[in-house]
Amino acid sequence: MSQRIQSVYDAFAVERFPLPSEEQVSDLESRLGIPLPLHYRKFILEFNGGFFREPKPLIAPVHEELRWYELDGLWGIAAAHRHAELGNDTNLFDDNDPPLILPIGNTSGNHLLYWLPRMLRTTAASA
Repeated sequence: MSQRIQSVYDAFAVERFPLPSEEQVSDLESRLGIPLPLHYRKFILEFNGGFFREPKPLIAPVHEELRWYELDGLWGIAAAHRHAELGNDTNLFDDNDPPLILPIGNTSGNHLLYWLPRMLRTTAASA
């Protein structure tokens, strides 16, 4: 999986954010008041975020009636642009502390990509 992600970054990234340290990831989790899922934490440590150029990688829809979108950017730690800093835009939603919705990127259609921490906690608790 890591090789496939690396190939997407190699082919499409126009800007990559520097890789964060373990301490920076832990600081983000402390600031947010929630732990990141292990697979996402690993992704941030190995790839972090960045912006992508045309033709942009496609994001598969979560439902067959939805359309495919082009990936514009993934938020990261120590991002070059404040709007792409992971955890800075949790205030876009009312009553989002600790985050129930965590924006992690956007598409070229200006749609947010987000993670639902509450869903993860609910799923983990019921397992």
